[in-house]
Amino acid sequence: PGGGARLRGSAPLLLCAYDFVYVPISFRTKSSMCYAFVNMNTPSDAQGVFDALQGFQDWGMPTDKVCEVTWSDKLQGLPQHIER
Repeated sequence: PGGGARLRGSAPLLLCAYDFVYVPISFRTKSSMCYAFVNMNTPSDAQGVFDALQGFQDWGMPTDKVCEVTWSDKLQGLPQHIER
């Protein structure tokens, strides 16, 4: 949400270390479903982004939303996401 959000740690450097992003959109409301799938290039990149985003809530606007990061148990890697 909105501008002004600041991430912890080195996440701004790690945010370019991905090869796949999927952000589901509601066709009815034309807005985000409030979650995304991001495939990081390496486990180290994933851990860095996990550490920076887990619990993030400094959105720069009033909201109670807190970022929750989870690992995918079903799919890992770009080829698996493309196959799906």
